[in-house]
Amino acid sequence: MINDFNIDKMIKWVGAKGTRAALNGSDTLTFEELAIVAENNSIEIPPNAKKKEIIDRLLLKYDKCINRSIEELEKMSSEELIDYLTKSKATEVEIIELLNKADIPIIKFKSKKKLIEFTANSISSLGIYQRISSL
Repeated sequence: MINDFNIDKMIKWVGAKGTRAALNGSDTLTFEELAIVAENNSIEIPPNAKKKEIIDRLLLKYDKCINRSIEELEKMSSEELIDYLTKSKATEVEIIELLNKADIPIIKFKSKKKLIEFTANSISSLGIYQRISSL
């Protein structure tokens, strides 16, 4: 039965917040079943992942908040990026995925705000370096 679970359809029906609430609040959906859903959706689960991280990765695949390319983001100032990432309501997992795509080494942060500031500064700096190198 768990193999028939369609996370994409659930997100379309109840939205990302509703899906997150349902998956987090479920007393019957086990961690193992959630891992099967992730696997069936071609989502890699890191070792020692928690239930929240699997849910974040499932939602990330079907409900992305960051909808601009790296190239577009590199053209923005650090302040514009902070504003965009904050308003987009991207999850920490999505922001970390963005850093991975930009080949930026990831540091562990205690708050999402600090992660956003680091990401904004790093991507903005990359854009500046690329513009200078193309002169």
